[in-house]
Amino acid sequence: MPLPGACLNIMEARHKQKGYGSISTLKVRYLDDINCWFLASIGALTFQNHIFEQVVPLDQKSRELLCIFHFRFWRFGRWWTSKLMPMNKLHAMMDFTGGVHMCVQLAGKSNTLMGCVLPNGLVQGHAYTVTGVKELISQGKLVKLIRLWNPWGKGEWVGDWSDRSPMWDIVSSQDRQMCLSVADDGEFWMAFEDFCKFYTDLDICGLKPDFIDGKSSAQWKTSVYEGRWVAGTTAGGCINNRDTFWTNPQYRIKVVGENSETNGEKNILVSLMQKPDKRNRRLVQNLHIGFAVYLYKTQSGKFPAMFFNTHLPVARSDKYMNAREVIEFLMLKPGEYLIVPSTFKPNETASFILTIHSREETCCYFMVSVFSYQETFFLTDVSKTGTLSLSELRNLYVCILYVHVCICMYTIHICCVLVYISAVSVNLVKIC
Repeated sequence: MPLPGACLNIMEARHKQKGYGSISTLKVRYLDDINCWFLASIGALTFQNHIFEQVVPLDQKSRELLCIFHFRFWRFGRWWTSKLMPMNKLHAMMDFTGGVHMCVQLAGKSNTLMGCVLPNGLVQGHAYTVTGVKELISQGKLVKLIRLWNPWGKGEWVGDWSDRSPMWDIVSSQDRQMCLSVADDGEFWMAFEDFCKFYTDLDICGLKPDFIDGKSSAQWKTSVYEGRWVAGTTAGGCINNRDTFWTNPQYRIKVVGENSETNGEKNILVSLMQKPDKRNRRLVQNLHIGFAVYLYKTQSGKFPAMFFNTHLPVARSDKYMNAREVIEFLMLKPGEYLIVPSTFKPNETASFILTIHSREETCCYFMVSVFSYQETFFLTDVSKTGTLSLSELRNLYVCILYVHVCICMYTIHICCVLVYISAVSVNLVKIC
């Protein structure tokens, strides 16, 4: 996880680019039914014109009279055309841009009631937009400042480097003229040290992971894979479940090149995002998800349980979290690796998206799981009775339908017939 200061170079470069000015020109009417997290994300979006136009298509003049506007949102790997919709505070920037999201912990959590205004002018539990950074000289010392915007359009920081702070009297007139704007518009400056002290989290979202190490010139490429954990077949749980962990989906990546090993730089960013089956977000309960990375030598086919009993992971997600997404920035030396995404508990059904961002010429490819007849029966026969019940047979059908497992003995049509027969008669289906 990068230190907050690692992001300053990227933000400073963006601040100097043409057209990246004050957010005070953005006219936003704050409504009670639109939360501050949403507006803070919109504020950040206005600093990236090409991304803003991706979210808000420009050619909508014919709809202005009807007050109907369309927006595009990134949702689980795809762009969707939709009306304006509410977003979770941690997901708004990602749903706007489809970029890489990371949260930096700045300070400890406060027990102060959310929504109350503190004596320093800040609002507890409120979201602000970072709109710029600046380094200037004050009394011979370098001072790092950060500029923030309150989506409410009013209510500002009243400490050092605020609009009416005497600190501005001891800087050059050029810096004062460039930065200072005495107006109750919700935008203000503060020292970077105070920013880290009074704010708990910094949510960062970029189209590529270059913001992590402060190198905007780094070249990245992205590989995205969709998969699914199916109870009874491909939902083996975490490594604590030694007998079933190997049944989880498995992905291979090959790292080539010597730069990562010689420089010691992190070169792979792995993101695991779960996709809820329920469309109503209020009914969604995230599972605890995570992943493990194993180094292996040349081997074909699906890795069996014995492999995981004799090999330790070389990297893994920090912990299993009941979050929509878990990410980990890794340094992998040249070699072949196996990535195993899983839920913490076995037999939990859910879809997921595995995204791999690679810094160098890293070859990533998906390992297609090919099951033999005996392996298929073993995985599906959870009760170990030698027969498949109706529920176990349905799991087999779902496995073929959604996981795209290659099973030569069972076609989708055969499974449909067997499920229909089992539904008519309560008898068990014998597998011979």
